[in-house]
Amino acid sequence: MQEIPEKKNPEKKKENVVGKVVRDFMSGDYLKFKNAVQASFDSGEFIVGRGAFLRSVIGHAKLSSAEYAMCQKAIRMEISKIKKAEKKKAKEDSALMDETKHFERVQEQDKLMTDKARAKIMAGAAKKEWIDKAFYRRNGLEDPGDVGA
Repeated sequence: MQEIPEKKNPEKKKENVVGKVVRDFMSGDYLKFKNAVQASFDSGEFIVGRGAFLRSVIGHAKLSSAEYAMCQKAIRMEISKIKKAEKKKAKEDSALMDETKHFERVQEQDKLMTDKARAKIMAGAAKKEWIDKAFYRRNGLEDPGDVGA
């Protein structure tokens, strides 16, 4: 008879992730705990909403109810910190994009303003030239701008 290989149990993997978080919490090493929570949160394997699953894992670790409450609260606090940091980063990215768009808009307006200013200067110069010609004609003087006329 052939043995049928067992399929890998995805619950077991999640148990290992949560179990590692619990072990790191109980060891008292905050940095290891924080990194474990971050890694499990990033991988999407650890969701706080699974209270019964968390209780079963913590139950295997033989924790008292006070230790369980502390562990669960610490995990929730870490995840809320992670979520707040993600929201803050998203907000900063959004502000940066808004700032970039604003800068591009200002540059475009400056370009339009310089085009308008250039047009006004040219119109002003043409108007001045026309006024000068009229002045010379009216007074019967020779226009110094008409060279060779």
